[in-house]
Amino acid sequence: MKKFYTLTVGEKSYQLRLTIKSIRATEEKLGSSMFSALGNLKDDSVGTITTILWGALQAFNPGFTEDDAATLIDEYIDEDNSIDNMLQIITDVFEVSGLFKKGQA
Repeated sequence: MKKFYTLTVGEKSYQLRLTIKSIRATEEKLGSSMFSALGNLKDDSVGTITTILWGALQAFNPGFTEDDAATLIDEYIDEDNSIDNMLQIITDVFEVSGLFKKGQA
C-alpha cells in the first residue's frame, strides 16, 4: 500500500508523496538536493516551497503544473492558513515518503 499525505483545500483533496522520479525532477528545478532545500526552507523563497509541493503532487496528480501548485498554496492560505502551515505539510510529506523517520526533521 502506497503511503501519502492528504492535503485538503476547499472541497478537494490531494494526495502528496515524493517518489524517486518526482524527487529527481524537483531537484532539477531547484538546482539543489531536496535535503539542502529542506534544511534552508524557513529561510528560502516561496518559489522553493511551490516547487517542492509541485514535486509532491506528481505521483498522484500528473500534469499538475508549478502554476497550479502556486494557486493551490494561495487557496490554502485563503482558508486562514499560513506559509508556516505549508512548511509543516512539506515536512510531513518528507516523512510519509520515507526520506526520514517521523521526528527527524
